[in-house]
Amino acid sequence: MPKNKSEFGTEPGQFSTPTNFNFDPDGNFIVSEFLGHRLQDLTWDGQLIREHGSGIFQEPHSLAFDSGEFSTPLRAQSSCQPPPNPRYPPCTQYPHGVELAQLSRTSYMTNSNRRQNNTLTVGDVHITGLTDGSVTFDPRQLFPETPLETWEPFYDRFPEYFSGQHFKNNLGSFVFTSGDQRVIADTGFGPHGEMLGHPAPGELMNDLAKNGIDPDSINTVFLTHLHGDHVGWNLREDRRDRPVTFPNAKYRVHEADWNHFTSPELLDHPLRGKPTRRSVIPLDEMGLLELMDGETELAPGVTAFPTPGHTPGHMSLLIASQNERAILVGDILGSPMQATATDYLYTPDWDTQMGVNARNSILDKAENEKAVVIGSHLSYPGWGTMIRWEGKRYWQAL
Repeated sequence: MPKNKSEFGTEPGQFSTPTNFNFDPDGNFIVSEFLGHRLQDLTWDGQLIREHGSGIFQEPHSLAFDSGEFSTPLRAQSSCQPPPNPRYPPCTQYPHGVELAQLSRTSYMTNSNRRQNNTLTVGDVHITGLTDGSVTFDPRQLFPETPLETWEPFYDRFPEYFSGQHFKNNLGSFVFTSGDQRVIADTGFGPHGEMLGHPAPGELMNDLAKNGIDPDSINTVFLTHLHGDHVGWNLREDRRDRPVTFPNAKYRVHEADWNHFTSPELLDHPLRGKPTRRSVIPLDEMGLLELMDGETELAPGVTAFPTPGHTPGHMSLLIASQNERAILVGDILGSPMQATATDYLYTPDWDTQMGVNARNSILDKAENEKAVVIGSHLSYPGWGTMIRWEGKRYWQAL
């Protein structure tokens, strides 16, 4: 399979369809993500390059082809929406016939934070994005004051996140490996009936296995907060005896969330009480739950810090290693659109104004520190960077 510009050459060939892809500085294809568009069958002079569904490509310049020559980027033709990557000049127009060698010098992705599929490295910390599946629902269930039409400007930017006018919400978890320590952040919704009217997919255990991650290898389970879609696989709900899922780990959560969710009022709540009784209190009874009350290092370069608002004890993670930064924001962002629309009423937030403040504060931090932003409900595998476009801030997948 051709991989670089020398193997492709620069003579006109025949591509099967316009597609989204990118080259690194050496001219090699980079497999990653752009707007969730899965690759179409792509051929060069009749030779299959990559089969449908075998990868996802990234970067902002979607290129068309004219008898094998590059034509003007499609996205640039449509008012440069979504906005170009900040590494490029705005609305770059590549002329017809630009050679692969020339493109590879212009369109690139830095070695820092380069990933393949669902893995990312931040300095010495290795991150694997996992999923418990996704659920589709009417966004008015969580944004009751926001008309459906309000989300239309995001359809082209995040097509993977919409099914018609409904959200397709990822239920993400993440494994951070640093030195001899392995931390998993959140455990999904689990196989527990329905979430927002959608059957619970309950895929996390299968996804751990697909990624070769043994639950016994986890040292710490970090719970950003205690909502039911973050604690669902604390125990093995697929087994009759329901053993603890990560037997060699301590489960860690902020003390304020424990106090809040175990209060009589919340335990009696028809939605909030059941997950706590089922998936959290048993950990305390087994002596596996450890409470935090402030900034706490969980592994080298992986530090939990309080970000209240979504819940009283909501916590985020700072990943800092080798002068690189990433921030796991948990449910501060309930969708990628909230990175732009930070002030919409979001009913899962325990305190509306604190939730808005937390969003703005952590996005400012990420933008100022040029940190990767990781989120449980962002487009799978769940990470991207903050960009500016026409006075607005957006999350853009890496």
